[in-house]
Amino acid sequence: MTDMQRLRDRVAIVTGGGMGIGGATARRLAEEGARVLVVDVDGEAARSNVERIRSAGGQAEALQSDVGTEDGVRHMVEAAVARFQTLHILVNNAFGGVGVGGRPDATRVPEESWDRAMDVGLKAMFR
Repeated sequence: MTDMQRLRDRVAIVTGGGMGIGGATARRLAEEGARVLVVDVDGEAARSNVERIRSAGGQAEALQSDVGTEDGVRHMVEAAVARFQTLHILVNNAFGGVGVGGRPDATRVPEESWDRAMDVGLKAMFR
């Protein structure tokens, strides 16, 4: 952990925090002193990143939750408040992307895939 503790006594949630940009964001927030709830639909990825944060001296908890659903968002916020009694920072990083890892023809992507992308990447922010 760094000597920079700009976020000491702050609590952050990072959705999609198990790996990639969300994982790096969660680690950086912890380096800055925040207590971080790492949320990911992939519980193992969330737990793995939490172990990485803790091994570097940070404070973090893992939560498996699907923020593409109203129940998943509610569960996430309730878990954060139950564990940390407060919430200061929310990083909406999760995205159920259409064709992640490839370049699909947008005209051939099933409507269900577009709906999932909107549920996770857009609707979760106002649920």
